[in-house]
Amino acid sequence: MALDSSQLKQDVEIIERNIRQLDGKYNDFFDGVIALEPKELRAQTEALVRRWQGKPIANTMLKFKFRNIEQRYKL
Repeated sequence: MALDSSQLKQDVEIIERNIRQLDGKYNDFFDGVIALEPKELRAQTEALVRRWQGKPIANTMLKFKFRNIEQRYKL
């Protein structure tokens, strides 16, 4: 089964953007600026990561980016 590298590329970009947003939102949450933890954004990000976890990725650049995301995100 060939994986759609354009979809993976799009998902990697979304995951990276979500992680940056989560970093800021969690900083605000722990600083008391916002009252609620960003659970919905975290769940969306986790779902995207799980979608590609364990699947073979042929494109070396995307594979490298995704593996780095996996390591940073620790899912």
